[in-house]
Amino acid sequence: MIGVSDGLEKRELAAETLGELLAYLESPKERILIEESILKLKEGRFFLALLGHFKRGKSTLANALLGEYVLPIGSVPVTSAIVRVEFGEAPKGIVEFRNGGTKEIPLRELNEYASEDSNPNNIKGVMQIVVRHPASCLRNGLVLVDTPGIGSIYIDGAASTYQFMERTDAAIFVASADPPVGHDELQLLRLVRRYASKVFFVINKTDYLAGEELARTLDYTSSVMKQALGGEEVRTYALSAKLALEGKVKGDAGLVERSGFSHFEKDVMSLVEGKGLLLVKSAADRALRAISNEEMALQLRKKSLQLNGEALRAKVAWLKSLQTNLEDRLALLDGEVSVRLKEILAKLDQDLDDFVTLEGPSVAEFVESFMLQEEMKGTSPRQLDALAVEALKKRLDEICAKFLESEDAKVRRLFGEMAKHISSDVGGIISDSRAKIGREFDARLDPARFEVEAPLMGSYRIAVDPLFGVDQILLSELPKLLPSPLLRRKVQNQIRKKAQEELERNRGRIRYHFVSRLEEASRQLKATARDALSSFIESNRLVIEQMQSAAYADEALRDSRLLEMERKLKGLGAIRARLDELVLQGVHRAS
Repeated sequence: MIGVSDGLEKRELAAETLGELLAYLESPKERILIEESILKLKEGRFFLALLGHFKRGKSTLANALLGEYVLPIGSVPVTSAIVRVEFGEAPKGIVEFRNGGTKEIPLRELNEYASEDSNPNNIKGVMQIVVRHPASCLRNGLVLVDTPGIGSIYIDGAASTYQFMERTDAAIFVASADPPVGHDELQLLRLVRRYASKVFFVINKTDYLAGEELARTLDYTSSVMKQALGGEEVRTYALSAKLALEGKVKGDAGLVERSGFSHFEKDVMSLVEGKGLLLVKSAADRALRAISNEEMALQLRKKSLQLNGEALRAKVAWLKSLQTNLEDRLALLDGEVSVRLKEILAKLDQDLDDFVTLEGPSVAEFVESFMLQEEMKGTSPRQLDALAVEALKKRLDEICAKFLESEDAKVRRLFGEMAKHISSDVGGIISDSRAKIGREFDARLDPARFEVEAPLMGSYRIAVDPLFGVDQILLSELPKLLPSPLLRRKVQNQIRKKAQEELERNRGRIRYHFVSRLEEASRQLKATARDALSSFIESNRLVIEQMQSAAYADEALRDSRLLEMERKLKGLGAIRARLDELVLQGVHRAS
């Protein structure tokens, strides 16, 4: 029995086991995937990259997450090289050069190598800079990666950004309220979505605009990003990284809250805390799929060595036909997930419509009761604004929380059914194909195991704006012009109208909450299923190539190959048993 005392030991055992597996894998694709899994297991961390156009405030946003001024910021394009910020007890920087050299520097000298001002177009040949820092957000394995912005005159930095995207695990796409998102950014956005499994969409610099102008800009930015992603719902975080950083440095919690940063930070840290729990299982599952594919390939190659030329060519033709069918099924996978997701969203929209229809009268009744109570207390119309905001927020919070609880359970059930169906479908296709291959070649092939891990993540909060806003000045003058009963009636009507508007607006927010979670989980579902099918197809392709070459092997060579295949099958079986035990321990520990 393998003893596992903590998560670190389990990651080390999994990494060691996957390292042994590499010696048995012949598929270049499988080797690359397993090597990536080993690296993540050993590091116990993942990369969260800040990506976007130059001068969108990426470095300032990274500093806000770190809680102090760490990375260079300025009025001209600053970041000229990739900067990785990871946990370290003592703050310092390590400059890694393209010629293989390194140099340790204090953080006060970071600007000399990381900024366009001191290192224009990266003339100093910096490959990347690793910053060690004791920030609390880095303790759970988060590695912040600040990238050079695209769109500046310095093409070397932009090239580094594009090259790094393939290595990122999650991303923060940073646009800004002023100036609004442009064409180059939308092209980058499409690439970010292709490579990152999780993307936070940030609209920074909200402190540059106000009121109606800010609202129009936010709506425009969200709209064009949604369009660039083919209609995908985009959940944006509107914030001011500058104010958030200032508040963090000054210890002003109110300023941080007003910056809009707190909700974004909470969701980022939620991702960090949950990500590590899946590292071992996802690595083991990927390795087990690779083992299944390798075992099947070895079994088929064994049989192919025992066939004569004509019979072997017939088997190859049959296998190629099966390969074509698998590739056709892979092409249909994304569409099937999208159709089922639309079915879930249609049910969600119906539930939201029913929610607004049902709760609209209750909100109106609440407002009537509230106004009556305040009138009995002798509350003046001018005092109603603040009181009504708090009362309405509390009421909306109650009814939305109740709806969210029931709807969340329903959506989880529906998505679980969808994931189970896709998992069963893909697993069935692979198992059925393996069974057909086994019968055709008279080989014993173990059933394939395929499970989907696509959790629904996210949070939601109620936000109610002041009821009168810009009309407050007008309201202050009304007592001079209108008798109190008329004024009170006007205020009552405004509060009723505002209550219905807030209910409708929160309907949209709740929808964004569910849609963003469902789309993220669906992307993970498609990626997992696509990876399983693709690996199986790649394994078949290699088998076909090797079977064709087996027709030309002499008897002595065939005997030698058969012995080698038996040795590999035995070794793969031992590795499978160890991985199965690791996964089983993870299930028991989680429960």
